[in-house]
Amino acid sequence: MKKWLRLLVTFGALLLAFGWFQQSARAESVGYTVGAVLPKNQDDKKVTYFALRVKPNQEQKLAIVISNTGSKKKTYQVGVNQAVTNSNGVVDYSMASPKLDSSLKVGIKDLFGSKTQRVTVPAKSKQKVYVSYKMPAKRIDGMILGGIYVKQLTANEAASNKKGVSIKNAFAYVIGLRLRESDVDVAPDMKLLSVENGQSNKYNQVEANL
Repeated sequence: MKKWLRLLVTFGALLLAFGWFQQSARAESVGYTVGAVLPKNQDDKKVTYFALRVKPNQEQKLAIVISNTGSKKKTYQVGVNQAVTNSNGVVDYSMASPKLDSSLKVGIKDLFGSKTQRVTVPAKSKQKVYVSYKMPAKRIDGMILGGIYVKQLTANEAASNKKGVSIKNAFAYVIGLRLRESDVDVAPDMKLLSVENGQSNKYNQVEANL
């Protein structure tokens, strides 16, 4: 019994050590951080993402800071993505060109455009990056949601300017972005459009389009 207990304790200690090593390795491998420079029209001072009160026709330049904590210069891709709900019911900011529902009146790309930026930051340095938007002339009730998506490129990806080259990110940050013109809350109006059978990871499932 004591032998089994010793083996169990040893195995548990190895698992803890392995888990700590993995976390430390992940933390060291990231090598950069991203933060928002919050403007005066930030209407929620408790959050670190952009929660802005805006007006019709308003134009504004927003700044984020990329801090390269590594020992070599790094190149990053910066874009502004639409917030969507993924198949797990979770808000997702990682899709550059998601399929949008027809009920979306004004999207993030309508305000910020679809272009992305490539930014190179020297080792142990910080750099500001700017994105700009313009609100429509017609007043909007409710909120427009998106995220400033920053991903680090590998050396080969950063050096390549060829068209059609796929970009694989090692790690990505998202800074949330919420724009609203008033305190009017739009009442939910959820509709079940279709239900069908499907498959995910070789498992049968029921899929609903809401």
